[in-house]
Amino acid sequence: MQSVVLLYPTCCIYEIVILNYFLKVTGGDVVFVSMDGNPVTATEGYSMNVSARLTDIDAAQTKLMVIPGGDIREIDQEIVYEYLRKVRDKKGILAGICAGVDVLQHAGVLEGIVSTHSADLDVAVADQVITARANGYVDFAIEVAKKLDLFEDEDDLKEKKKQKRELKERLRILQNTDNETKLKNLGLIITELYSTAHDCSEVVGTDCEKKGFTIKYFKNGNVLQPSVIDEGEQMNYYTGSMARHTLMQLSGYLGFLKLLLEENKYPIIPFLVIDHISKPFDKSLAIGKIFEKAFEYIGKDDLQVFLFDDEMSGDLGLTPDHEQSMTEEGKTGFNPFYKP
Repeated sequence: MQSVVLLYPTCCIYEIVILNYFLKVTGGDVVFVSMDGNPVTATEGYSMNVSARLTDIDAAQTKLMVIPGGDIREIDQEIVYEYLRKVRDKKGILAGICAGVDVLQHAGVLEGIVSTHSADLDVAVADQVITARANGYVDFAIEVAKKLDLFEDEDDLKEKKKQKRELKERLRILQNTDNETKLKNLGLIITELYSTAHDCSEVVGTDCEKKGFTIKYFKNGNVLQPSVIDEGEQMNYYTGSMARHTLMQLSGYLGFLKLLLEENKYPIIPFLVIDHISKPFDKSLAIGKIFEKAFEYIGKDDLQVFLFDDEMSGDLGLTPDHEQSMTEEGKTGFNPFYKP
C-alpha cells in the first residue's frame, strides 16, 4: 500500500514537507503524482518531478491521499473527486491542508464529519479524513502520522516532535531568507521608480544626489524608509515634505503590483485607483515619470489605472489613452489609462 501526494502548479510544499519527512523516515512508499504526469513548479519556486499521472495509480492500493494547498483550479475536477471517493471507499485516509480541504469538500467527502470547514480548528481529525489550515501544518503531519501508526511508542513520538521542531526552525530560516531577498528586490524597484523623477522634481533630485540613497520596505509596520550613507554607515532619514512622501507611496504601490503580477500567486485584478494625487504639488511632472517607468516594468496590458484629479493630465506629465471631464459640483477629474 502506498501514500499518494497530488502535486500541481503553485502547490505549497512547506505545508506537507514535515508529513513527507515522517513518511520517508519510517520507510513508507510515497508516490508523487500530477494530473498529466509532468513536472510542476511549486509556490516556493521548486521544480519537482513526479512518478506518474494520478489516474495511473490504483486507488484501491492507496492507503493515504494527500492534497496540499495552492491554486487548486487544475485539480478541482471530477477525476480527482472520483479518485478521492474511491480511496475513502477502500478505507484509505484522505488528508487535505489549506485549499486542499476545498477539493475534499467539492468531492463530497467532508459531509457529516468534523473538518476545518465545519469547526473552528487548525487541525480536524475524523475517522478517515484529516483536514488542516495552512498554519497547522506541523500538527497536520503529526495527526496523519498517528493515524498511520508511524510512531512506535511514546518515546518515538517525542523524538519525532523534537525533529519536527528542528525542521520547523529550518523552514522558518528558509522562509525568512526568501522574504529578505524579496523585500530587498522590492526596495530596489521602489527606489528606481522614485529616482526616475530626479530631473523634474527638486525633492527627488536632492534625494538622488545623496550618497547611497535607497528606499527600503519594512514588512513589520508596512513602512517605506529612505536611507543614505553617512560616515560610512547606512542611516535612515525622515521623508519631510508631503510631496516626497506622496511620490514614495506611489512608487511603493506600483512596486508591489509589479511583484504580485510577476509571482502570479494571487487571483488579483490588476488596477490602481488614485484620488487627487496632485494635492501636495503645484504641478508635478514627476508623477508622469514614475508611471512611465512603471509601465515599462509592467506593461499597459497588465495594469489598469484610474486617476481622478483637479489638474489636467499634461500638468502631471501624463499622456492618457483616455481623458474625460467629470465636472460635478465644482469637481473635475480624469482617467488617464482607460481604453473604451
